[in-house]
Amino acid sequence: MNLAGIIKAYVSGEIDGVQFLEKAGQSGTNMLASSLFATIGQIALPVPVVGAMVGGMIGYSLSSMFYAEGLLVLKEAKQARIDYENTKRLCEAARQTMRIERVRVEELFKNYLDQKEKEYQDLFSNMDRQLLEGDVSGFCQTINQFAGGYGYNLEVSSVKDLDDIINGPGSLKI
Repeated sequence: MNLAGIIKAYVSGEIDGVQFLEKAGQSGTNMLASSLFATIGQIALPVPVVGAMVGGMIGYSLSSMFYAEGLLVLKEAKQARIDYENTKRLCEAARQTMRIERVRVEELFKNYLDQKEKEYQDLFSNMDRQLLEGDVSGFCQTINQFAGGYGYNLEVSSVKDLDDIINGPGSLKI
């Protein structure tokens, strides 16, 4: 009767397969299989009692083996589903984090490029102004500031430096 209640709960969807096997228990399942195989054994071996005993032992053995393996497979499947859901949740969180980080990186690059564009505009504006005014030293300082911002140090930083290079030792004499 207890087994009938468990079967009813399983059929109606109140419990899943793993819960059914756990509640039915090995002894209930073995008893049911043993009874079924005892009947089959009695039909297959028409010797009184012997057919039922042989069938009952075979049924009990098979039931024990299938019960243990079936319960293990169902538990592993249930755990695999839980692991899958956890992995799926972690992947979605990682995707969301990557989307957020991408926006942040794009914003950083945009700010960087905007800053560099402003620096270039200022540089060319200063160079144009200095050339129009004939301010060669200011022109050299502007170029050197720009190069210094990128880690370069130019040899010529003024008109005097240019004269020294042109007129210095090893220079070309015309």
